[in-house]
Amino acid sequence: EDPFEQHRNSPLEQHVRDYQRYLESKGNTADHNTLTISRLQTVFNECRFERLDDLSPNRVGEWLAEAQKGRNNPTGPTKRPSGTARSYAEIGAVFDVAERTVTYWRKQGAPIKPRTANDLAAIDRWLKERDSKTRGMSPATRNHYIRAIKSFATWLVRDRRCPENRFAYLSYVRTDVDIRRERRALPTNVFQDLIWRTSASEEVFRGLCGQDRAFLYLVASQTGFRASELASLTTKSFRLDEDHPHIILEAAFSKRRERENQPIRKDLATLLSEWLNKRGRQEAVWPGTWAEDAAEMLRGDLKAAMIPYRDEEGRYFDFHSLRHQFISDLAQAGVHPKTAQVLARHSTIKLTMDRYTHIQANAKSEALETMPSLRDIFLNGESSSDAPVVARMVARNSDIECQSTATADRAKAGDDEADTIKKPLQKQGFDSVCHLLSSSDAKRGRRDLNPQPPDRQSGTLTN
Repeated sequence: EDPFEQHRNSPLEQHVRDYQRYLESKGNTADHNTLTISRLQTVFNECRFERLDDLSPNRVGEWLAEAQKGRNNPTGPTKRPSGTARSYAEIGAVFDVAERTVTYWRKQGAPIKPRTANDLAAIDRWLKERDSKTRGMSPATRNHYIRAIKSFATWLVRDRRCPENRFAYLSYVRTDVDIRRERRALPTNVFQDLIWRTSASEEVFRGLCGQDRAFLYLVASQTGFRASELASLTTKSFRLDEDHPHIILEAAFSKRRERENQPIRKDLATLLSEWLNKRGRQEAVWPGTWAEDAAEMLRGDLKAAMIPYRDEEGRYFDFHSLRHQFISDLAQAGVHPKTAQVLARHSTIKLTMDRYTHIQANAKSEALETMPSLRDIFLNGESSSDAPVVARMVARNSDIECQSTATADRAKAGDDEADTIKKPLQKQGFDSVCHLLSSSDAKRGRRDLNPQPPDRQSGTLTN
């Protein structure tokens, strides 16, 4: 008797509904559950899977590859929608996406307004126009689909609905070769200007005044907290008077689903203590619905501070970039990568260093300047001939007399001339070397530093 026969005969849609209840029982966020189920339904519909026996990793892999190339549309209905929808949930149901995706579309310029009759045909036209300008599904999105499918397949095995995980060997793809939205960190002085200008702003965004937003950005850049995590904080979350001040993030709001004690700097604790005491609230520190439009809020403050939302290299500074700012500042301060990983609450150090760490160009230059001096290595080194090493290096590769070396030989005749030779950057030394290198005689006299064997075949390495 086949113990899996009953499950094989059940519609795949029933298994997906059962899996959704399983996700809800785990305590995952509603957005996460909705998005996961939406991705499963999209793949199964596109691949035309109706039963468990239909599940094919090859078919899914092919569909994802085509989606990444832009040859099919992983979102959206098969028929052209018509009519109107007032809520994000209704729009998401029509286009088979989560509410958070609808919110993202609106931020990107889709003709969507909250609590208004939205034209579904207009939204569909916007999506088609946007898709025509893009290269299809990004590698990161493709991996999200793969992760949802693999998790579903693992649950099928654990729940004794399938004898094996058919998607166990479905591979993830590299995300660093095709980054659709590259973020950046701001230089320290530019970020400071953003904080000061925002603090002085008289604009109010969804109940948050300028000073509220300034402290919000500051805490985000000092803790790496995400928008939803910051929105969950209350005054009781802050432990500012202790020897090691920290902020408590409850497990229900943490992405890792764990209670976090995030340490903060003592000077930040002092500033927060003064600010919170003035407010005197015992409720959410940053209340309201600002987290739904955090990127739009920050974009307005960037504009007021005359800081580009997208720079000349196409890199963005959105709200999630504040997390990048935090990790990049840790790296620039010389914090050990492992410590930075723990503070960033990342599962791997590769994610911390590769994805979230942005080193400014001036920091790179300063790092190079900490290396041993080239003057000490090359220019001040002396041999028995008392000639600068650079001059000897040039002379060694030429059959002509190096003027700097010849001068060194003549220097033995007098102390006055010897003192002059130890200044190789003067025109008589360094420039003479450059002149000799550019002459036709030097070119004819130069030795081949990488000679080839006369017989190419004899110079070929064999296995």
